[in-house]
Amino acid sequence: MTTLSYTKLTRAAEAEIRARLDAAARDGEAGNAEGASYERVAAKGAFGLWEMLSLLHLDALARASYAADFPRLYGLVWHEQTPT
Repeated sequence: MTTLSYTKLTRAAEAEIRARLDAAARDGEAGNAEGASYERVAAKGAFGLWEMLSLLHLDALARASYAADFPRLYGLVWHEQTPT
């Protein structure tokens, strides 16, 4: 059995977020607003799942890397400053 580590989860979540945002950009450029919206929501869902699993099951708050990972991933999805 393979164990899911914080690092693996974060890597997978970031890849999924980026893939969904790339798809949203392509859909937007093609004039498919509904598809672009769907892909942005999917990116937000990937972020939410990463955050929940990291905090509840992988002790993220005890990791120095979480302090760097959270604002980076949040910024990808919401394109704004990280909440304080």
